[in-house]
Amino acid sequence: MNTYTAHSVGVPTSVYRWNPLTIKPLSGASSLFTLLVYSSAGSAEREPFALVMNVITNSNIMSNMVEWKKLGDIMSIVRGASPRPIKNYITNDPDGINWIKIGDVSPNAKYITTTAEKITREGAAKSRHLNVGDFILSNSMSFGRPYILKTDGCIHDGWIAMSDFEKIISSGYLYEVLNSELVQKYWKKKANDGGAMSNLNSDIVRGTIIPIPSLEEQNRIVGILETFTDSIENLKKQIEQRRKQYEFYRDQLLDLEGKEGVEMKTLGELSLIVTKQTGFDYSSKIKPALQIKSIDNAIPFLQTKNFTGRKFDYNTDYYVPTHIVNQFPKIVLDKKCLLLSIVGASIGNVGLFPGTTKCFLGGAICVLKFHEDINVHYIYEIMSSWYGQKLIRSKTKGAGQATITVEDIRNFTIPLPSAKEQTRIVSILDTFEASISNLEAQLEQRQKQYEYYRNQLLTFE
Repeated sequence: MNTYTAHSVGVPTSVYRWNPLTIKPLSGASSLFTLLVYSSAGSAEREPFALVMNVITNSNIMSNMVEWKKLGDIMSIVRGASPRPIKNYITNDPDGINWIKIGDVSPNAKYITTTAEKITREGAAKSRHLNVGDFILSNSMSFGRPYILKTDGCIHDGWIAMSDFEKIISSGYLYEVLNSELVQKYWKKKANDGGAMSNLNSDIVRGTIIPIPSLEEQNRIVGILETFTDSIENLKKQIEQRRKQYEFYRDQLLDLEGKEGVEMKTLGELSLIVTKQTGFDYSSKIKPALQIKSIDNAIPFLQTKNFTGRKFDYNTDYYVPTHIVNQFPKIVLDKKCLLLSIVGASIGNVGLFPGTTKCFLGGAICVLKFHEDINVHYIYEIMSSWYGQKLIRSKTKGAGQATITVEDIRNFTIPLPSAKEQTRIVSILDTFEASISNLEAQLEQRQKQYEYYRNQLLTFE
């Protein structure tokens, strides 16, 4: 018997009350299982779970009514095409044809609505033209991610096009099934069979077998999943709004320069500032010792991609053995401190390292280790604010590979009010950050719920 609990689907037990409901095996049902159905005070939140329960039950009952078909048997699947050299066909003519590229896709987007470039009609004749409502898949890198077109246009050979499916499968259902664990796992396996570079070709897509219930059942499943996606979008909007509030009040609270009781101090006066390169023979001693897997007696090698603000990822690319760590105490992170990205696109990224997990400082970062009486959280807020970011931008050099020197950072002058006022400011801003973190946790849970139920709803066994 399969039992699904509040923890297994990411539902917080503090929010939802649950009641176990046993579904007995009927004709076409594969097994006895218990699903915990959740209810909250409002019917708006209660309804999705009841609907999911109903459809999962019916999906098992009606498994004999579901057809399994290859995608290539129910639609047109073709690779895109690129006129070459493409630069000869790019045009600024408003009557040109939309040229759809991966850069036209927003992160986590479902639809493609606009394009940055157009191509001539001559170029379009040598490409693959698609219409609103058609699907495209990326066939390398982040392969297998489906997008729905909300604009006509042409695609290059980095895309796979899917069209002419509407009589058999709804657009919403196709989108969900292509994103499902069933299809994504199959594509990942097949795309990696050919070698190191993952590549999803048209033949793999055509040969993919998916479950196809009636259009009525497809629409019912999509309607339930849209309840979850609507909730996810609502949480994203709340997070965006709360973050704007936090940034507004942070910038207001930290507009302190020239005010009574506020001292101006350099970061060099308040802290020890070093990078992994400062005074150390990195190439001969540290680099050769890096491990690509976590091992006993080794700590994470923290790089700029492993932190943003107060979020840190300790599942790093490299780890440093303890016998090497002990030779370089100045770049060991074991107490609360500030990290600052100093090279490349992430320059100005400020991290408030909590000191709870011992780490080793990686490249393109400087660490600011403050004196004991300094409120590190206050300095973090200052350097993250418009004031601190303006200081960083003013000393950033280089167009291709932007950099800022440790010496410039030491000379940054920041406003320091009384210790009591620093604590008050941090407390106010902490309230906003805690609210954002809570919403982000809810978003993560709701995303897990959506993915879990999507896979359950699309299991017809």
